[in-house]
Amino acid sequence: MKRLLWVLLIFSSFAISQMTADAIRKNSDYYWGEGRSQNLQEAQNSALDELTKKISVKVSSDFKSKVSEGNGKLTENVERALKSQSAAILKNLQFIKSQERGKIYVFAYIHKDEVAKIFTERKKLAYELWKNSETQLKGELNLAQALKVNYFAQVLLRSIPDAIVIVNGVNLTTKLPEQLNNITKKIKFTMRNDERLSEGERRITMNLSYGNKPVSLLDFSFWDGQNQVNVQARDGQAVFSLFGSSMAFNELDGVIKYNYYESRKEIQAVCELWDIVVHPDYETYVPIKLEKPSKTITQRLIPQKKSSPGITLIIPQRFGDVDIPFENCSLAVELFQQAIQKPGSVAQLFPQDAFLQKKLNDYLKYNRAGLPELAVTAAVRPTWHGYEMRRIPVTHHYPSISRQTTEYLVLDTDSSGQFNDFTAALNEFSYWQFVENDSDLASYPQRQTILKFVEKYRTAYMARNMTMISQIFAEEALIIVGRTLKEKPNIPDMPKYQKLGDSQPDVEYLKFSKKEYLQRQQSIFEGQSDILIEFSTFKIMKKQGVENVYGVEMRQNYQSTGYQDEGYLFLLIDFNHQDPLIYVRTWQPQEWSNEQLVKTANFLIY
Repeated sequence: MKRLLWVLLIFSSFAISQMTADAIRKNSDYYWGEGRSQNLQEAQNSALDELTKKISVKVSSDFKSKVSEGNGKLTENVERALKSQSAAILKNLQFIKSQERGKIYVFAYIHKDEVAKIFTERKKLAYELWKNSETQLKGELNLAQALKVNYFAQVLLRSIPDAIVIVNGVNLTTKLPEQLNNITKKIKFTMRNDERLSEGERRITMNLSYGNKPVSLLDFSFWDGQNQVNVQARDGQAVFSLFGSSMAFNELDGVIKYNYYESRKEIQAVCELWDIVVHPDYETYVPIKLEKPSKTITQRLIPQKKSSPGITLIIPQRFGDVDIPFENCSLAVELFQQAIQKPGSVAQLFPQDAFLQKKLNDYLKYNRAGLPELAVTAAVRPTWHGYEMRRIPVTHHYPSISRQTTEYLVLDTDSSGQFNDFTAALNEFSYWQFVENDSDLASYPQRQTILKFVEKYRTAYMARNMTMISQIFAEEALIIVGRTLKEKPNIPDMPKYQKLGDSQPDVEYLKFSKKEYLQRQQSIFEGQSDILIEFSTFKIMKKQGVENVYGVEMRQNYQSTGYQDEGYLFLLIDFNHQDPLIYVRTWQPQEWSNEQLVKTANFLIY
């Protein structure tokens, strides 16, 4: 019996492969298209276009509530929606090719039962975006990322004809709207501080929480009577200013952002569909009452030293017996504040430090930094090469993308407490999760160094330090030497990359992605007024079976005046040397498939 089944299967496969173009044209079970050209690719594209048109006519009725009719051209927009999945269509097509009088003839066809497979990849992507949103809600509460990827997933669903889309048991058709509504309804604004800086400016500081926990990142806007003001909250706080008549407001009409039109290019499929599909619309209005300030959030640190007027340095309990040069560290904070207040004084403040001068000047130039307040409470800790003061609050202003943001910086000193570097801090959730909350004191310097390296990387974008970014993505190993990176070629027994599945990229693709990324980044730095970079997810994974080796996995997205990008960054860091070694940096643009992402397990270390 089994033998008979195999014979029938082989015969049926042979029969299909022997079908002629004329026979397929007459068979109602197939969609088909044909093209002729002297160029194979052009002939294939023509065949694909004709085939897509025929599928569009057939499935238009299923898309009626999802795709914009656009002047009555429903079928045409359905066709555009299908073309956004051309890669998936090609995977399921079969071709008959021949040459006729000097031209290449391509006949493309697909069985109607196979059409459903075209939408499989799109469903998987929508599911991965939903999972990413769920991860944010259960972890660091980056609500900006959660809302953005949720909405992008809903845009993707509009290009799938199924009335109900279920992936891995999750009904995305109902779950996505339910999730977005729940997020926006649970966000709470409370006043933290209200200051009148002058007769014409009032500065407001708000606490933002979700489920009684500080929000890691959130974008919202309000109308000040004349213009829309866009604000970004970070680590539970948002700082913004009111001018003119809006200074008298007792309440603001706030709107939680979820649409992220300007970020649509982060995911190619979303960008291609943006003007085609009918967009879901949500009511995310929230009244922001400018009432009496609330009490500040209690910190998980114990005060140790009030160093100077307005500056309080505190130290975690685990470092209570460390001899820290408080006066010098306090002076470092004062000098930094002076540089922010008077950007032209940087050279006078740091006359002997060309490195710090350039970095500060570039940072101030490209981010228009300001101080929300002079009173600072900063956590001071020992580091690999000295000390750090963490969470110095600053504000950034990016006028060309209409964004005001709150940031927290980390000031670094040498072993004597002299200020010599600074970085933009990652969110507080990541710091406490991967550095402070681990009870293993022996591995603390390693985890701290990893986080500080990632913070150096983010700051390189803020200061547009192309030299450092090029180093980070070079093929050679890097060593972390104080505030700089140095290439270390000819490392014996470099880790070997191995694919864990057919869908994973090969080495040449990873090299090309980095080269292309660096070339594009150079032109962006030269041509864009404002750039805002964020990490939406961040993980540190210990390499199994190898001591003191860690993998760092993170999603990076940034927005500039005229360009957006998103991708997955992987680092492999080895602490089995005098100076930490960074072996591997991979960049996978717009990759969301978990099976294709490069991870710690991909590398063999000898």
